[in-house]
Amino acid sequence: MKRLGSLLVIVFMLSLTTTMYGEQQAEELWEKTESQVNGGFLSVSATKDGGSISSGRIYGALPGQKDNGYQDGVLAKHDVNGNLQWQKQYGSNETDELWSTRETQDGGYIAAGYTRNQSATKRGDGWLVKTDANGKQQWSKQYGGEYFEMFYAVEQTADGGYLAAGSDDKHGLIVKTDANGNQKNFNLITEPQYQMYLYRSMKVSDNEYIFAGYVQYENTGYQSYIIKVDGNGNKIWSKTYSVGNHESISGCSLSADGNLIFTGTERTSKAGFLLKLDRDGNMLWKKLYYPGEVSVDRVIGVEDGYVLIGSKTINAKDSLYLIKTDLDGNEVFSQVLFDANAGNKYVYGFTRTADNGYVINGYGYTTWIAKFKIEELTAVIPTPNPTPQPNKPAPSDNTTSTTFEAASKAPSAGDVSNKGVWIVLLVGSLVVIKKTKEIFN
Repeated sequence: MKRLGSLLVIVFMLSLTTTMYGEQQAEELWEKTESQVNGGFLSVSATKDGGSISSGRIYGALPGQKDNGYQDGVLAKHDVNGNLQWQKQYGSNETDELWSTRETQDGGYIAAGYTRNQSATKRGDGWLVKTDANGKQQWSKQYGGEYFEMFYAVEQTADGGYLAAGSDDKHGLIVKTDANGNQKNFNLITEPQYQMYLYRSMKVSDNEYIFAGYVQYENTGYQSYIIKVDGNGNKIWSKTYSVGNHESISGCSLSADGNLIFTGTERTSKAGFLLKLDRDGNMLWKKLYYPGEVSVDRVIGVEDGYVLIGSKTINAKDSLYLIKTDLDGNEVFSQVLFDANAGNKYVYGFTRTADNGYVINGYGYTTWIAKFKIEELTAVIPTPNPTPQPNKPAPSDNTTSTTFEAASKAPSAGDVSNKGVWIVLLVGSLVVIKKTKEIFN
């Protein structure tokens, strides 16, 4: 009853006010080039210290390090301001790449990719590298079968082990290891197909993991493919989805409401898409964005919607492009990020950091990493002067403002939920409204 009374007060107060909002946009914080990582960054993940860890590939040797072969895998650690803390290369005398990395339970890092030998009949194997917090290699192991095994995604499981996923150049592939990289399960997804690749991953719960990519059937186009597995890599469900024709999942995230969100580009219409599913893989809705203009590569679910990052061709160059939507996939705003005239830039990594900023990385004319934030909206709501009450001093501050993160309308009683609470205070002649935030990784 007390809560209901509070809500009625909120509704009454809002009925007396006029709300003014500024235009929401992204603010560029910094951009760095890492020219020594000349093969490009291929992923980025947030770290607990507020910084990020990137993985990729390098030709030649970093200063003071050994050139192991034609191409090595590389990890680079940056702090919250984009300052390089360390970078290390890993590999053998083969061609090596690291496509995914995660911070581990012990404060170190796990990275997944593949090692290949172009001249051999058996061309290569999936590859995992485990390091300590400073990038020092603790172990490195390869995982092979009959074909050319490649890892593109990795997640640490609740038991301390790992799930790595990718392809053997024909089937989808999911490998389960223990904490020391010893193989426990080697699961090929042998559903009827011509080719399958798993590129993206996310942890849904302690015993549920999503891997996503595409499946191609002979003489047909690509279809988006998503599989949910348990902590041992055993299938819970798998489904294909057709937004249009010739599409693949290139990004995935949890939604603020606990559902699943995926993104990619539909190749026929050349439109970015957003696909929302429930936890059982049932489609809730799908949206297309900017046919013929924009590709969408990554997505992050936030408290009030989704942040999509991709590219848009401007002056014959591929520039970074941001689309912000609400929880129903409706566009709130979009904009070009960083210098549109600086040359082609391709997004490979996208993560949300502890300070609610966004780090992206990739390569083009050079290897780069950058950070932006989405500005909060400021609402100033004038109200009638409060009636003085006996024995209660009037507030000394008669002006104030509040911030809304990605709000597109004045809050209502329906905005009170377990995902965030609208707080309403009367300060002088103004109503101060603030929504508490819940952070989703």
